[in-house]
Amino acid sequence: MTPSLDYVEAIVELGGDASLLRSLYEQMRAYVHHTSRERRRGKSVVLDLVPPHRPEDVADHSDVQQHYAREANDAHYIFNEDGVVEEVRLSVTIRATTPGVRLFYTGHTFDADRRPGVLRIEEGAGGSLVQLRESPSGAVQAYFELDHDLAPSDAQPHVLSWRVLVDSSVRTSPILTFHCSPGTQRLSLRADFKAPALPQSIWWFSAPDTIDAEHPRPDATFASSPGGSYSKSFDSLTPGWSCGLGWVWN
Repeated sequence: MTPSLDYVEAIVELGGDASLLRSLYEQMRAYVHHTSRERRRGKSVVLDLVPPHRPEDVADHSDVQQHYAREANDAHYIFNEDGVVEEVRLSVTIRATTPGVRLFYTGHTFDADRRPGVLRIEEGAGGSLVQLRESPSGAVQAYFELDHDLAPSDAQPHVLSWRVLVDSSVRTSPILTFHCSPGTQRLSLRADFKAPALPQSIWWFSAPDTIDAEHPRPDATFASSPGGSYSKSFDSLTPGWSCGLGWVWN
């Protein structure tokens, strides 16, 4: 029987290692999802404790993600004077839950302009971009090869950074959303706007779904920033919830 997240959180409250327990829970959920999917296809399932080292060995991105947990995400959005996001600077702090982790997966879409060629990814520090897959609607899946193999016994987590460059003239939809996965402890979000395309009002949200995010609370509304820069750090994230920024354009 698979233990519930509430059970895991109860152990954390009793003094358990929060990072390790949530990481193991995330790996277990990924494995259960994988085995259920394979059994529905009529395939037998053998637990594979060896993380893939090459993108060509990956059938589904969960094959990569089940071997590590995200501890923190940092995202910095940079907009131009037309309200189009030009660049997103991202970094992630991850810890292996299985020895020998070498690949990292990330995926991105630009909802306001769903065409091929809109998004481009550039590697930063901590790993090299080894494969990029693009869908007919412009969504991209990226696989990074890390600088070195990761193991659960590593003294420090690994930090990987990259940039997403946007080639579009379509104004960005007025919401930035991150979905909280088990094990993630922190999200740092920053948005830099440029006049004249400044928010009329802007707020942060942490909610069970994005519908709730469209209804700002008075205590979650930012004071107007003359320079157009807004940031929010989210701690003690609730798995399954959505966090981010929402606004109304001028």
